[in-house]
Amino acid sequence: MKNIVIIFGLLFSLSVGNIFAQNSSNSTERFTPQPKVSLSNGISEGTLTAAEVRALTGFTVDMGDFPRACTVRSYNLYYKPVGQDEAIPIVECTGNEFVDYARGALDKAQPGDEYTFTKIKVGAPGITSGIKASNNIKITVR
Repeated sequence: MKNIVIIFGLLFSLSVGNIFAQNSSNSTERFTPQPKVSLSNGISEGTLTAAEVRALTGFTVDMGDFPRACTVRSYNLYYKPVGQDEAIPIVECTGNEFVDYARGALDKAQPGDEYTFTKIKVGAPGITSGIKASNNIKITVR
């Protein structure tokens, strides 16, 4: 089943699981919206209490009108404990939920600590490579 939509002179053909844009030269390009990622509590920057940081379970992904459920595939986490000049890089983490090293770093949350999530890649069923998120997430523990 296909739906045809014309937006700003581009012909969009939506089929099950795919979005394609066709320009005037009849070449077809894959169109994927830019994901916006936030933490499980809806925050994408700001301050949280230590208890709120420890209660985080993972990420939520907003892909606008994209017709598939998307999740975080991988990300880098930097943890800067209070009183240290440099952030400690945590190994590249995988998955939409906080487990292993990420969970351990979040469970250490103390007032003044900083957490930064970078290189966030989002995926969806049928998309083989990760889509880089439009944002990094930085939180400070109060």
